[in-house]
Amino acid sequence: MRLKIFIAVKLGFCVVCSSLFGALPADTVLKNFEELYTAGKYYDAARLFQQQVQRLGTDENPQLKTIYYNGLGKAYSQLGKPVEALKYFQQAGKLAHQLKDSAAIGKIEKNIGALYEEQKNFEQALVHYQQSKDIAQKTGDRFLQADLLNNIGIIYEQQLKYEAALNNYRQALAIYKKLNKPDRLALAYNNLGIVYKYQGEYDQAISFYQKSASYAKLINDQFMIAATLNNIGNVYGMKKDFATAINFNKQSLRIAEKIEATAVIVEAISSIAEHYAKAGNYRQAWRYLNTKKPFFDEENGFRVFIKQKLLLSVFEVLKLFTNKFCSRAQLFLNTQQLVVFRNPVRA
Repeated sequence: MRLKIFIAVKLGFCVVCSSLFGALPADTVLKNFEELYTAGKYYDAARLFQQQVQRLGTDENPQLKTIYYNGLGKAYSQLGKPVEALKYFQQAGKLAHQLKDSAAIGKIEKNIGALYEEQKNFEQALVHYQQSKDIAQKTGDRFLQADLLNNIGIIYEQQLKYEAALNNYRQALAIYKKLNKPDRLALAYNNLGIVYKYQGEYDQAISFYQKSASYAKLINDQFMIAATLNNIGNVYGMKKDFATAINFNKQSLRIAEKIEATAVIVEAISSIAEHYAKAGNYRQAWRYLNTKKPFFDEENGFRVFIKQKLLLSVFEVLKLFTNKFCSRAQLFLNTQQLVVFRNPVRA
């Protein structure tokens, strides 16, 4: 699973926000948001910031509103709602420009670039990354520079420019180590693992994934832990160690279901079914695709992704069935329709 970095805009002073539970310092609200976001509770995180925005007047505290709008953009991106995410990022950017806050502008431009990158619009992503890079160089923001190296590396990787991607990831990793950023180290090691997997260096890939998981555990990033465990399982599947693969995929699924991480749930279910099928246990593969299939409403933004991903897994499983299942398989596939409600954000 591919993961990108969306940056939080920081608050340099303490203010007090109204709350259903009384007055809360802004720092407490921001902390609560980050805890919800890290736990994969994106709806709750978005709701928290929406409540705070509504309680602020039209012209009240633009610095705080910049942070809230940027956070809403992050949350809606993770929820698979790019239109809403872009709207909030742009609102944050407008306020940051009014405040002449270069640091905030650089981070928001990077977030907009990441949003375009997730939709495979690399040209537009690089435009925003360049604007962010120019600001990062002027301000000497090494953290932002590392994040840009990481995300541009993802573009290289998707363009199959693996050496360029590895070069970017290694540069980002070196900066994250100097800055002692465990959340970013988890992401960088995950990305290195993905490239080595694509290059067929499976043991090296697993080693990097394990390092990623260890850093994710340090900060209790349940989403990252779940995603990395599934990545490890998929590499074991490539090594044809299907029992180990399924074990890691199931660990991932348990965590993902607990935090309602939609994208990871779908990836894990698809991986489990595929590995059962390749191991020759077709009935178990079929069972997972039917009894463990998640159902989400259209508002979630992942419906087409889920339907396409799971149906492709079904098709792969059914292709492996013996002849006596052929009529049943064809009947099932004939009754399925791929209805596109919204393009998925996360692959």
